[in-house]
Amino acid sequence: MQPSLKYRALVVDDEVSLVHLQTSFLSDIGIEGVGVYSGIEAIHYLQSHQVDLIISDVRMPGAVDGVKLYDWISQNRTEMLNRFLFVSGDMIGMNAGDFFLTSTVPRIQKPFLWDDYSLLVQQLLGNEA
Repeated sequence: MQPSLKYRALVVDDEVSLVHLQTSFLSDIGIEGVGVYSGIEAIHYLQSHQVDLIISDVRMPGAVDGVKLYDWISQNRTEMLNRFLFVSGDMIGMNAGDFFLTSTVPRIQKPFLWDDYSLLVQQLLGNEA
């Protein structure tokens, strides 16, 4: 039996398979997962939809990577600042290194354990997921 989905999470990653894996896992734990494949797509989605959680890769091609998406959130959707999770295989690369030296944004390193991912998601949703 499928649990009722009372939360919606936006998963942002340029790797299609990782978006599908995460949205499927979120569904299994009672969270509707919606996937997009770039920071720009995430911004467009967030301009017209409400979500309870944003889960984003750090490094993505295009004009808006994960850090720039977080910057957009901090200017346009401040209520989501405490509901943002970075998932990445490279927390130090490109412009993200300095960001992660000073930021307290929750993050999990790829490859991750699903138990660790679930715990972070539940913490960000206030342990209600």
